[in-house]
Amino acid sequence: MDQFKLPALIAILADGKLHSREFLLQKLVIELNEFLILIHQLREIGLEIVINGNNYQLKSPLELLDKQAIFKSMPSDTKKVIKQLEVVNVIDSTNSYLLKNCKNYRYAGVVCIAEFQTAGRGRLARSWFAPYGINICLSLFWQFKKEAQLSGLSLVIGLAVRRTLIKYGAPPTILCKWPNDLLYKQAKLAGILIETRISPATQQVVIGVGVNLISPLATTNDYLITDLTAIMQQPIARNHLLGLLLNELLLILIQFEKTGFKPFFAEWQGCDSMIGKKVLLTNARQQYSGLAKGVNENGELLLEDQDGKVHSFINGEVSLRLAEKV
Repeated sequence: MDQFKLPALIAILADGKLHSREFLLQKLVIELNEFLILIHQLREIGLEIVINGNNYQLKSPLELLDKQAIFKSMPSDTKKVIKQLEVVNVIDSTNSYLLKNCKNYRYAGVVCIAEFQTAGRGRLARSWFAPYGINICLSLFWQFKKEAQLSGLSLVIGLAVRRTLIKYGAPPTILCKWPNDLLYKQAKLAGILIETRISPATQQVVIGVGVNLISPLATTNDYLITDLTAIMQQPIARNHLLGLLLNELLLILIQFEKTGFKPFFAEWQGCDSMIGKKVLLTNARQQYSGLAKGVNENGELLLEDQDGKVHSFINGEVSLRLAEKV
């Protein structure tokens, strides 16, 4: 993938208007063969290109990432918490990038946002594909005291994402799924990946958030997929939404750092997509079935078995799904 010419071509085509081949060749200072390779690469990264004779346009306009537009949607108090905001065109994974560099960060509040990830990741080593310039691919570096209890962290991050979407105007029927997804009508809208590194004095955490604004897929082998544009039936102001999301993430992290999960317990219980439903939970050792009873005040999943005994499970390498869907 051309790391320079391809983003330049996308920036021209982002307006969704027709552009002649001659104009594009001239602006990019390239030959026809190289141009045709770039058009092929556009399709490889999930962009739909419409060709009309010698004219080219994207099927839909793009709102490319804009650092100033993101900051504009944030109040000054939380804006100050961000020590570094990196906006990149193409990266393997925003989470991997921050994890690799976290030893160099003296303070919490480092953010990386990408137009496109070549190796986006979710939990349980699942790949996560998002077309270029369409969805939200965000990672945030944070530090906690070494003795801090982080068992409910992924849940409060889910609450922050849900709060953001509802403030933006999405319906409150968007729910959280333990431990790391947001669903709308049982279809996945957003996902969270939290990775931790222990340093001599702190727990260093990288929080990855992916939100589908426009999804090219309706389903995968594992679950249904939805997107915010389809839910709201209107275009999404991507940079504005990113600013709102960063604000909510920072506010909730600051509170969680002081109080842990307990103050968020009631909010989670009110938007838990699995509570009261028959579920299957699978970990590395075995599979459990029972009735989901919400979570406890540590953010651990509560599962009632057929004998009425309630078991608790921590957020780890586990998979949770509705029993009737398996």
